[in-house]
Amino acid sequence: MRRFAIVIVFILSTILFWSLHVPQQGVSLQHQMPSSLKTGESTEFSLTLHKGSLKGPARFIIEVPSSGMEFSLLESGGSELLNEGDKHSFIWTELPESADIQLKIGIKAHRFFTGIFIARFSFSYIDGTTVEKSLGVHDIRMVSSGKNTEVANNQNSNQNNTSTNNTTGNTNETNTTTENSTGNNETTNNNNNSTINTNNNTNQNTVQTEKVIDPITKKPGTPILEASGIKGLFFRVQVAASHFRVTQEYFKDRYKFDEQLYVDLVDGWTKYTIGDFSNFEDANAKRKTLSVYPFKGPFIVAFNDGQRIPIYQANMLSKVLLQGK
Repeated sequence: MRRFAIVIVFILSTILFWSLHVPQQGVSLQHQMPSSLKTGESTEFSLTLHKGSLKGPARFIIEVPSSGMEFSLLESGGSELLNEGDKHSFIWTELPESADIQLKIGIKAHRFFTGIFIARFSFSYIDGTTVEKSLGVHDIRMVSSGKNTEVANNQNSNQNNTSTNNTTGNTNETNTTTENSTGNNETTNNNNNSTINTNNNTNQNTVQTEKVIDPITKKPGTPILEASGIKGLFFRVQVAASHFRVTQEYFKDRYKFDEQLYVDLVDGWTKYTIGDFSNFEDANAKRKTLSVYPFKGPFIVAFNDGQRIPIYQANMLSKVLLQGK
């Protein structure tokens, strides 16, 4: 009986010790994201991320599918913003020491998209393995402003006056191939496609995805290397994406860019990257030099043995490799 009592006391003491000394990994979020925006409107909001004693690389994500919203980082809290379509990631290579992280974010609504859009918040960090925690959702109502309504009506009126085979008028917004709403990717104008009927009013919530392959892409040339076949950990800069594959000569002729490219296929998109950098800093320095070329918002990505991985995971692996040398 005495031995049993000693065992119970030991167990309770152990539980008490760990509850007092092991850091708690509870993560929560408070934000002031607006509940409504007018089309084309810009505003800003603040949020507080309660991360407790967590350390190391991490990523906070705001995803607003099919909204076309633009995000900018006004107060970073030590993070870097990576816009990938409707997914907006705030990345830390090392979380700040403070238990709370303050962010101020700028947002801009799309000129034509209206309706109710759902913002999803999540947080990823390393705790032995990668842990991803959902931090809730938030509804945003996009309402049409008078100015944009007038523009849309005028453009629809122009469409009704065109013939079936004429795609001029309101085709700049509706008859283009759109790879990424952040403008990071290649966009091909479809004014040469005569099969699109513009007599019907176009729903402004939808962007046409008809595509015309530039005749230059049909020319024989040097194939671009497959990223999936290259082993190792690399940081690269994504410069373009499209629904079709091109050659090295395409980039030389169109962009006056003549460096080695890599290609990989992600969710139906053919994505083009450059560089074989061993760390984020070198890749970021390369990205800044690309401003002299007509690329639309190059950004940094990471590969491990030919597969894309999150930047924060690549930073962690990079540190492990350096420690092993």
